[in-house]
Amino acid sequence: MRKASDIKTFILKWNPEISSVNLEDWDFWVKKQDFLTPNWSVHEHEKVNVGDEWYMLRVGDGVMGIVGHGLFCSNPQKGDDWSGQGKVRYYAELYLRELVPHSEPMITTEELEKCIPNVDWRGGHSGILLSNTDAEKLDNLRSKYYKDHPCDLRGWEASIEKGIEKDIVGWENLTKLFDDMELEDDYIYSDNVFHDMVTLKTEHIYGDSIFTFTILIHDNDILPIICRKLQRIKTEIHGDECYESYANIWHDGFYFHVNINEVEVICEELEFGQTSKYEKDFIAVTI
Repeated sequence: MRKASDIKTFILKWNPEISSVNLEDWDFWVKKQDFLTPNWSVHEHEKVNVGDEWYMLRVGDGVMGIVGHGLFCSNPQKGDDWSGQGKVRYYAELYLRELVPHSEPMITTEELEKCIPNVDWRGGHSGILLSNTDAEKLDNLRSKYYKDHPCDLRGWEASIEKGIEKDIVGWENLTKLFDDMELEDDYIYSDNVFHDMVTLKTEHIYGDSIFTFTILIHDNDILPIICRKLQRIKTEIHGDECYESYANIWHDGFYFHVNINEVEVICEELEFGQTSKYEKDFIAVTI
């Protein structure tokens, strides 16, 4: 089912052959998406509100299909015509939730035409409102893509991205928690690591650019996760949705990302601090 009845979904269209955003620009967006809020022209701008959903569809010659997904983080505003033809254009700022390389679409045009045949996927304007039924079908195609391509979920399927352990200070403070459990090596990278986990507290030392999560794992062990040289702190509050406790840690080639219970910290350096035992006489929960 749709997440909320008042959330609308729009199809933005990008033709790199004529757009002001070329292929090189898109490559930069993919690498830096966590730090960018670009704007995009929206045809049905009068229907767009902050928080509505968008999918980016690459059109034109060459590879075609869905290459991006996210939310509108502003209402549309009138601006100069990107094409230089003097047309009236309205632009909304984009929160980039998922971008993929332009040559590797998440969902191909052929798949879209087969599943949602009543939409013109090869032409038309950028910023077309989908019906709730078609939007739900598109959401299902997106879910299927990540089920078939779990490694492309940018850290969301596995708790810790494999290969980044060598760059995390105090990695052994986490691994030693599982030594006595005689678990397979891959266990520490799976979502089971933080399955029974709650956030005990967070602390932001602004002047020193340090953010610390203090978490409780498996009811007994307290682990500080220390983020240094902060680049950004993001939080998300979703209405009508429920989340179990989780933690995801990955590296985008530039920075570490630590996302714990809807608080995401992007930083240059990451450390797992000294562990301790939980000795309170009450049960900790994450709210």
